[in-house]
Amino acid sequence: MSRVGHANYETASAEMRAAWDSEMSERGRVTNMKRTLLQSEPAYAAYMGWYPLWDELEKRVGHRAAAVFAHAISARNGCVLCTLYFRKELDEAGIAPDAFTTTPDEALLVRLAESMAAESAGDTTSKKEDLWKDLKARFSDLDLVNIVGCSAMMLAVNAFNSTLGVEVDKELERFLPSLRTAQRQAANETT
Repeated sequence: MSRVGHANYETASAEMRAAWDSEMSERGRVTNMKRTLLQSEPAYAAYMGWYPLWDELEKRVGHRAAAVFAHAISARNGCVLCTLYFRKELDEAGIAPDAFTTTPDEALLVRLAESMAAESAGDTTSKKEDLWKDLKARFSDLDLVNIVGCSAMMLAVNAFNSTLGVEVDKELERFLPSLRTAQRQAANETT
């Protein structure tokens, strides 16, 4: 259950109604996260900064690898809403979120996601030198700034949704059972 409410289109400022209309025009819907964000013009603007970084990531690695990366970040950070969103993206691309083989680029991005999750949890023992050697061999400095920028924004989105308990959108609920199964399997593997 969300810890805060959603914006109300009828009582929103003209600027927020314009942002709402833009969401509807560009994406065909206003998600629960965005309905929450639309209460604050600065918060909404800041989090919408994710999209240009996402576009750059997709240009560099493709939609599938970008979705695998964002899923890995969200799953490792425990953000149910974002994990489900990217499980949907993978499913729509014909990929079983719990049973697929990563490409070399995807495997490298998953390693980066794991490293970032470990660092945010205070674990500094990950093999960063090997990871960064591999990343630098594959991507330019500009690519790495965009990739890390996008992943840092993904971490911020994860924190926003998890901290405020933003509700899972109806369209994502069908992915909850497979996520719970995957989480139980991962917990059993670590014990």
